[in-house]
Amino acid sequence: MTHLYNGMSTTAGALLYPNPGRLPPGMASVSGKFLVPRSVLRPESLVIRDSVRHPRRVRYQVPAEYRAAAHALAHPGTTLTGFGALALYGLPHLVDAHDTVLISPKCGRKQWGTQFTPTVVRKPLRPGETWHVLCCGEPISVAAPPVAVVQALKLIRTQQCSWPVHGSKDEEVFVRAVQLVDASRRFLGLTPEEIAEAGHNRLAVRWLASVLKASSALADSPKETEMRFLAAKVAAEFGLRLEEQVEFFEHGRPLTRADLGFPQAQVALFYDGIHHEEKKQRIYDNTVDRALAVQQWTALRYTQGTLGLLIGQLRAILTQRGFVRINNQNP
Repeated sequence: MTHLYNGMSTTAGALLYPNPGRLPPGMASVSGKFLVPRSVLRPESLVIRDSVRHPRRVRYQVPAEYRAAAHALAHPGTTLTGFGALALYGLPHLVDAHDTVLISPKCGRKQWGTQFTPTVVRKPLRPGETWHVLCCGEPISVAAPPVAVVQALKLIRTQQCSWPVHGSKDEEVFVRAVQLVDASRRFLGLTPEEIAEAGHNRLAVRWLASVLKASSALADSPKETEMRFLAAKVAAEFGLRLEEQVEFFEHGRPLTRADLGFPQAQVALFYDGIHHEEKKQRIYDNTVDRALAVQQWTALRYTQGTLGLLIGQLRAILTQRGFVRINNQNP
């Protein structure tokens, strides 16, 4: 977890280099003033995927933390906010596909960003909502973390930014909002109370309260949040308890920790990221699954491509084990 405080230093600009006007080999442009090594660029497949959902189809190859640092340094007198501020603070998820937003008191009309320029808006922050952060030895103005979260939530709620999630059209915005709050709690150490305070007169009170109530500080990735959302549906249907970060032991020693678990049904859920495709990790996962089977637990593992199967498979397993649906509202 990142330790955040007003006056902190950030390493976000450590790999920024002055733009000499001619692009050197192995470098890529961030803006008219800064370059980064091509080695830090995002995979082209992700860039293309995310650009399809961007409202202006902008392709962001440079990760958000470098764009945030570059634009804030190049525009003194402005304040970095939203996803760019969260990237600068160290949020590792959900930030790279969106505009870098600067607040400028000199801005007349909103200026939309491009691949190499920030979006600039006028709306000022309240007193005490701005932090000063050292970036490359220079002080820059950044929205306080809870305020940055709320500004990003506003974009999510108004569907100015999105990413693929499982759920109905009515649920997608809510799931994305919970994913962002989960990540902010888990990786930036923010509390629901801090976010609620920053959201006062900025977001609908009931909507924000429902998002915060559904959030958790235990999800290690947005996909884990998504898995919890799906599993919670099934838990409610069957009247079962759903627990997070369920620990297992073998011969008195720690064995593994499931992302989610149904203790009454003895079903453990794991979200497997891309590193689980490595041979060594696959062998370890198989060993864990067999050890859980000895303890009469069933391990269900999901990936980005199989997460959509979770509800149907969970329902089938729970029904086979004699559990009855008490709430049939969900299809």
